Amino acid sequence: MENYTKLSIKYLKFQKKRTILTILGVALASGILFVILTLYFSNFINTRDALRKQADYEIVLLPEQNQDVSALLKQDFVKTAYRGKYYDYYSNSYIENAIYINVKNPYRLDANMETIEQTYGVKAQLNQQLASYYLQGDTGNDTYIILLMFLLLSFVIAVIGVGIIRTTIQLNTMEQIKDYGILRCIGATQGQLKSVIFRMGCMQELLGILGGVVIGFPIAYLVGLSMNIKVLPHVLPFLYVLIVFIGDMFFVMDENGKLVKKISPIEAVRGQTSGTRKVKARKQSIFGKIFGVQGDYAYKNLMSNKRRFLKTIATFALSIAAFITIATIFTSFVQMQKQIAPSYGEYQVYFFNEANDEETIDAVKSVLPNEETLTDIAQNKEVKDVKAVYAATMKAADFEEFRTHFTEDFRQETLEGQIVERLETGEKYKDSASPVDRVSVIGYGEEEYQKYASYLVEGTLDVDENGIVLVQNVEATLDEGMDDESYDAIDLIASTVEYPATDYKLGDTIELKWGNEKKTYEIQGIVRIDKDKLQTKGFVKCIVPLANYFRMTGLEKSDSTGVKCKLRSDNISTSMTSKLVNVLDNSMGDYSYPDGIYSGALFSTSISAIKYILAFVIVILCVSSLNIINTTASNLYLRRQEFAQLRAIGVSVRELRKMVMLEGVISVICANVVGDVLGFAVMMPLAKAALVLFMVKLTFPIIGAVIGFVLSVLVMCGSIYIPMKRMSNQIADDLNAAGD
Repeated sequence: MENYTKLSIKYLKFQKKRTILTILGVALASGILFVILTLYFSNFINTRDALRKQADYEIVLLPEQNQDVSALLKQDFVKTAYRGKYYDYYSNSYIENAIYINVKNPYRLDANMETIEQTYGVKAQLNQQLASYYLQGDTGNDTYIILLMFLLLSFVIAVIGVGIIRTTIQLNTMEQIKDYGILRCIGATQGQLKSVIFRMGCMQELLGILGGVVIGFPIAYLVGLSMNIKVLPHVLPFLYVLIVFIGDMFFVMDENGKLVKKISPIEAVRGQTSGTRKVKARKQSIFGKIFGVQGDYAYKNLMSNKRRFLKTIATFALSIAAFITIATIFTSFVQMQKQIAPSYGEYQVYFFNEANDEETIDAVKSVLPNEETLTDIAQNKEVKDVKAVYAATMKAADFEEFRTHFTEDFRQETLEGQIVERLETGEKYKDSASPVDRVSVIGYGEEEYQKYASYLVEGTLDVDENGIVLVQNVEATLDEGMDDESYDAIDLIASTVEYPATDYKLGDTIELKWGNEKKTYEIQGIVRIDKDKLQTKGFVKCIVPLANYFRMTGLEKSDSTGVKCKLRSDNISTSMTSKLVNVLDNSMGDYSYPDGIYSGALFSTSISAIKYILAFVIVILCVSSLNIINTTASNLYLRRQEFAQLRAIGVSVRELRKMVMLEGVISVICANVVGDVLGFAVMMPLAKAALVLFMVKLTFPIIGAVIGFVLSVLVMCGSIYIPMKRMSNQIADDLNAAGD
């Protein structure tokens, strides 16, 4: 026995159909995993490249005046260095002669920072966003955790996929046990037999992985196009797939090698894989009481091979737990989005600031994204309409008189009112104007201004040059003693109501100040709410036609203070979401927080991601189902001698099918109980994390559990019923067959 490879190929050809199905199964599992990893790493690298393109530095040195850093710049870890202006967020000041450097090994940024600060005593800051994609810096830990979670999810997919070939090799070993016994009798050693088994598994595994990678990359490329991800070949996904699959196969080979090793040649020739078993008397089980003798037989047969029973339950339970966990998160986010969506106005995305009499209009616009970025967003196919925002903050000329109009109910019952109360009673603004002693004035073009007719409470929209239209209610959060550790986003939105902040009435006047000029304006109309629900600086808002806005502020049509975008759908694509997120991140990275940037549509970021995860979980369930079907059908084939014996003593085909089907039902019930408990156990820490990160409260998915149970019953019963129906009725032939 010298040519192990030829013998392995011979056995694989003998079971040609199963071999092909196994290779296809491995190709499917490895292909899915390769697609997921390729997309993840491509997006990871693309994001890192984009961040570097926006700010090509890793560390910025902030030396004190006359501090010499020449020795530091000559260090081996420094790759490039250049001088420039830098805004230090922590000190809220500009550093004129900051030094931007890049290092040779970005994966050692933390160590380099330590050297810079401790050895040379130079103050330095990391480019935190870029550093996080090298798993460094303050936010690098978050990226590291996300990466580990993603690899763990990938490992679960791989384990389920590897289960296909694990089962096939075990079944091949049991079916060929006679051949192995004969080989042992003619002198084959245990190591030689293990070598044959290893080659069989390795051939199927490598062919499946190769097929999965070849098919997976074009799929990843096409999916990447739809997700606006530039997909390029990466060696890491291939290595990860190879290591996980081949690594798990080693344990499969070892397990089957032990099976061949522990069986004597005589037992192997007889077709016995477990030697002589002692019959253990059992009392009637609960399944026997429910289903009768068939239920008792089914339960006892499962317990006679606990190892196989536990493997079946584990496979199903993992799939059910994954399905329930992801379905719960998805449902929770969808519910959150549905309840939050109405809280936003007609335009879902805003990038705006408010003009004021202390800054130039250029300074006001400086905190906004640049024109190129805004144009890119505006021209996106998911944006239905774009309009300019004209908003300004005007101070109350008599702040003491202005404060008297905030109602007592507003001060006591809302969080916003409590802010007003604290500012008024605090030492800093007790005798001077506070940040809330002002009115936000919003200007509208004629067409959009007339839409407020449906919001008009009293008065008119047709105001003169001294008239304004007061917004009666503000978006306020009720102070209902919410527990910070228990409330979620839906509770928060539910407690956000339209609330009257002031007692101003039609005909009242407000004296406002712009620069050195003071002017009194009459409230000639009152509308219920600001239809755009802009998050303005002032709790008191008013709307006016654009012509009045320009007269009040002295600004011109070109002096818009932002833009607003109306989306075609609440569920925006990943590419659009990425653009919005990048704009927000970059705006904060430009050393200032735009006062009014927000987007209700960004809630769909998590939902979009979960949709892809849910799709992959469904695919995993399909792969797992194929594994169950393959295993069950093969096990039934190996038990044909047992079935023939039952037929010979008078058990009808119908009764036989019922007994075997009950085995599947019992397995499914146990698997669902374990899977639901496991899923709930996984959800507990996830629920706390979701509450902290997204303010989403997770609940146990009863509907998901029912769907999981029904699908698992259909898969298991189908995998039993179809092979049983096709099984030969030749009792004599089956009695002579080698059994399990």
